[in-house]
Amino acid sequence: MPDPVSRRTILTGAAALVALPAQALISDPGTASAVTDAAQRFLSQADPAARFPLSGEEPTRWHWTNIRRFPRNGQVLSSMDGTQRQAAMDLVDASLSPEGTVRARQIMALERLINRDPDAYYWSVFGEPGEGDWGWRLEGHHLSHHFRISGDRVSPVPFFLGAWPNRGADGRRPLGEIEDLARDLVAGLPEDARRAAIVADRARPGHVTGNASRASAPGLQGLNLSDAGAAAAGRDLAATYLASLPKAQRDAALARATAGPMHLSWRGPLDVDRPHYWRLQGSAFTLEWDDTRNNSDHVHSVWRDYDADFDPSVGG
Repeated sequence: MPDPVSRRTILTGAAALVALPAQALISDPGTASAVTDAAQRFLSQADPAARFPLSGEEPTRWHWTNIRRFPRNGQVLSSMDGTQRQAAMDLVDASLSPEGTVRARQIMALERLINRDPDAYYWSVFGEPGEGDWGWRLEGHHLSHHFRISGDRVSPVPFFLGAWPNRGADGRRPLGEIEDLARDLVAGLPEDARRAAIVADRARPGHVTGNASRASAPGLQGLNLSDAGAAAAGRDLAATYLASLPKAQRDAALARATAGPMHLSWRGPLDVDRPHYWRLQGSAFTLEWDDTRNNSDHVHSVWRDYDADFDPSVGG
């Protein structure tokens, strides 16, 4: 397994950046080139079902639920021969960080534990890689990753990660570090600050932002982390979630997210394996975490950027 991305490295790189303007893609020439090359190789092997124009409703049609409840379009992994499958996974590797590819593979493997097909994931390419604006999507149960590319610039949001069960057959928790950091952050606050952060004794199911193509900013709730001297801990939590992205993208997204105050709200008990919901949010983003289903063994989490989701400056 690749070494996890150092949170210290992420924060150090982000500190040197300024917040991105609204509707701006992230300059990442190395990744943009690698993703374009990988997408061209994939399309040279893929079925026509994988191709779509970068227009209409399909590029922003998305969900995280299982494919029976929300059918997907694209080429499904289970239909691919060995060459196609390798090209498809190469595209994932080019688009994510090493930690991100590990998370994605672990989440896909969890499907076996709930008697579902771990190959029921769909690859969709929008537009023509290397010829103007284009994008691609990996989606299925508990994975919804979207990338828009324009020249050497990339937008990776919205970005969804889920897990059911929370622990794989090998005992590893694909999203465990994120959950532990959030719980430890709230539990470690001074009493007054902890009371401000915990806004309800019971968790709320689902996400406020839902699966709309453009997320509306929820009202700020909970604790302004700066007021409790916990802004660094909030940045650490955001950085750990964003570690699925290549360095330039995660650093820029982190800088954009932390350009102003961040609020953290928690609903439910702090005990492990009890239903809970938390939200980290600022003026530009919301990170939502919902672990309320199946005896608190079923996570839904998503990063939404109010201006950059499905970046409207790219095609369409």
